[in-house]
Amino acid sequence: MKAVLLGTVLLAIAGPAVAADMPVKAPLAMKIAYDWSGYFAGVNGGYAKAQSGTAVEPGPSPVAFVNLLPQTLDPAPKGYFGGGQLGHNSQYGTMVYGWEADVQSGIKGTVIESPIIQNNGTLFPGVGNNITISQKLGWWGTGRLRVGSTFVDPRLLLFATAGVTFGQIETTANTDFVPSGTIQYPADLNEFRVGLVVGGARNGLSPTTCLSKRSICIWTLARPTSGPCRCPRIRLSRSATTPPPPCKLFERA
Repeated sequence: MKAVLLGTVLLAIAGPAVAADMPVKAPLAMKIAYDWSGYFAGVNGGYAKAQSGTAVEPGPSPVAFVNLLPQTLDPAPKGYFGGGQLGHNSQYGTMVYGWEADVQSGIKGTVIESPIIQNNGTLFPGVGNNITISQKLGWWGTGRLRVGSTFVDPRLLLFATAGVTFGQIETTANTDFVPSGTIQYPADLNEFRVGLVVGGARNGLSPTTCLSKRSICIWTLARPTSGPCRCPRIRLSRSATTPPPPCKLFERA
């Protein structure tokens, strides 16, 4: 035991004397370890646009209702959104696996066709007649798995993501045949839909563990929770002797 202690002391004392005759090496820089494992939460925002064709179909048939051409109009909802997200990562070497869920505010759009096009391709007579369709994605969210890698830089996570998306879609429409008797056909539909989402993103991590994220996702809400996968439609009917009844609801075609 004494020999060990003495040796330690002698080495400690003799060390500087030997080192004085040798080149001095610069101290090693401390290496910061980055680990993407763990839970994360935050806020998000961005811009989104969508395509949402709505079929306008005269009833009981285009032949019986010659004043309207069957067609599909797209209100094209778009706009800025904001929301929040929560997720978890697990890192193994340079590979990172995880899940993420988010919910956002909605977007909306309106399309107006004026004048109305009749079944024979001519314009409905008069001024001011129109078809107006408005659609609002009241809110929407996603639940996704993700897989990525830090092979480029330990502070940079590149990943791909895929999962399900869901949201509440509110659609209203009105076909107005003014000034011919101020005949209007209002309709509305409010439904919950689910679909698929895919995308990719880059996450950057600073030395202060501040996380920044840029991403792009493509999603679809084309499948309703029940019934066939079709766009909503509005049916119009008219009797030659009685006033036309208003449309009550959109229907899944």
